[in-house]
Amino acid sequence: MVMDTKTNLLIDKAVLGPRPATEPTGLGISADGRRVLVKEFNSGDIIPVDTQTNTVRPHIAGKSQADGMFFNRSLQ
Repeated sequence: MVMDTKTNLLIDKAVLGPRPATEPTGLGISADGRRVLVKEFNSGDIIPVDTQTNTVRPHIAGKSQADGMFFNRSLQ
């Protein structure tokens, strides 16, 4: 779900992938606030979400689900 942080109201949704295959396990926000980065448990992929349009961008291949969420400067 997408929340308006000024009103704390749910205003939209961003579908990350098919259920039950997509299981979010970590979250990061780019320094400029333009992207939310979601770590997917099963594949280890990073799922970028554009915060201006609430659009899910192409997945970034990740490592195993055992890895913790990381924030890589190259993703900013």
